[in-house]
Amino acid sequence: AVPGPPEDFDAEVAAEERENEKMALESIYPSTFSSTTDPPTLILTIRAGVTLTAVIPKDSLYPFAVPLFLLHAEKDAKGLAPASEDPELRLRMQREVCVHANELMEQSP
Repeated sequence: AVPGPPEDFDAEVAAEERENEKMALESIYPSTFSSTTDPPTLILTIRAGVTLTAVIPKDSLYPFAVPLFLLHAEKDAKGLAPASEDPELRLRMQREVCVHANELMEQSP
């Protein structure tokens, strides 16, 4: 079962923190960050054709809980993702995303 919000959870504070997080990402990554509102989604382009997306469902406790993360790689003309035929490239891309995510974590207060 998924735990509910803590007793001291304040939805208004969470919404304010989400907006602060979005503004921080916009200022740190002005050319590679974007967002949507329905559902609330934060999108960071890692490199051409590769994005890391954080989807924040309406009932999410984010930023006090981890959002749903999605890694998307666009398909090439053959209909294959860039790393689908090359295990070494796939592993390098996974490492690149992890390193970048770690850098983001180190930069956050």
